[in-house]
Amino acid sequence: MKAALREKCAWGRGNRGIAYPAVAGASFSGQYGLSFTQNFFGSEADGTGQMTVDTTAHTLSGIVDTNSSFFAQPNTALIGSFQATAISGRLTGTLSNKIFPSDLAVAYYLIDSSNGFFVETDSLNTANLSLGYFAGRVPVCQGCP
Repeated sequence: MKAALREKCAWGRGNRGIAYPAVAGASFSGQYGLSFTQNFFGSEADGTGQMTVDTTAHTLSGIVDTNSSFFAQPNTALIGSFQATAISGRLTGTLSNKIFPSDLAVAYYLIDSSNGFFVETDSLNTANLSLGYFAGRVPVCQGCP
């Protein structure tokens, strides 16, 4: 048994992942870049774009370029909402985009004020799964958006 376990670990056939320590008091506000993958009905959609988060209104909006089943859909609107939960660093809300079969119920997990993840939370009801990452946008030049 030990030899089988050792071989399994040696060949890297175990589960792997990355854990990010969360910073207490992180805020979700400002401009972010994002990337996501969605699996729906046996197909896949991937997207990248930018979003602006309004902490006061608890909303976000942006533009994403998506590729759904090898069909490019540039400059599609992304809108969403969020609210705090009892769990520090975790927000819940929605995301909407025309490529999504329906509005997504999501949880946002903040690593710090500049980085985080979102994951779809209604997968059992929709048979879809979405996972994304967001990071604070930094202009590449003075005066660039």
